[in-house]
Amino acid sequence: MRIARLGWEEMEGFTARVKYHKAGIIRLLGHLDTARALLRAVRRAGIEGVYSEGFSPRLRLSFGPPIPLGCTSECEYFDIRLARKCEPESVKEALQAHMPEGLVVEEVQILEGNVPPLSAAFRAVEYEVEPPQDWRPNREKLDLPRWNKRSPASGSYSMHDLGILHAQWQEMNDGKRLLSLVLRRSASGGVRLKEAIGHLLGIGPGELHKVRIHKKRVYPEGEQP
Repeated sequence: MRIARLGWEEMEGFTARVKYHKAGIIRLLGHLDTARALLRAVRRAGIEGVYSEGFSPRLRLSFGPPIPLGCTSECEYFDIRLARKCEPESVKEALQAHMPEGLVVEEVQILEGNVPPLSAAFRAVEYEVEPPQDWRPNREKLDLPRWNKRSPASGSYSMHDLGILHAQWQEMNDGKRLLSLVLRRSASGGVRLKEAIGHLLGIGPGELHKVRIHKKRVYPEGEQP
């Protein structure tokens, strides 16, 4: 698609904030490889972005915090610093035509002026956790309110220690249990997330690969979970 079709206007100081899904086999692609795939999609879509200065100019893209390998998500984000203003739907259509299978563009917002980085744009993140099929619940672990009465001094963790703002079990129609977790931004990715899940389910690091983790939503600054 040629740039002329994207409806550019001769204006500067705009950022395209792209919300996308990550699912299917591409969930096994790490954060850096996912970032490279998105960069290629932006270039192939013909989106005219702003480049950094210096000996090796780079397209100014920024990405949200990484999610654990194997985790699916319906609320991933990345930002493209634009050379000119354009229509959100045009950017969405152009991007989706070049996205690899498993990455689906959900929404594009055009933000004006100085935009806070994605690492500081959200207050908390909500995850949906499904334990492995052979998991045997520990009644003490399932009693979530008790976690707030524990402390590191007793050799255990509290929810605050693990960065958990909210936790709730849901009983499904087929008898399965799902754990809904809302974590602080600083504890919402990678090692801290898996540490929290491991402690709540009472399983070791070697069993965490059996847990299905899905990133459900993010809470912007100022919005309470």
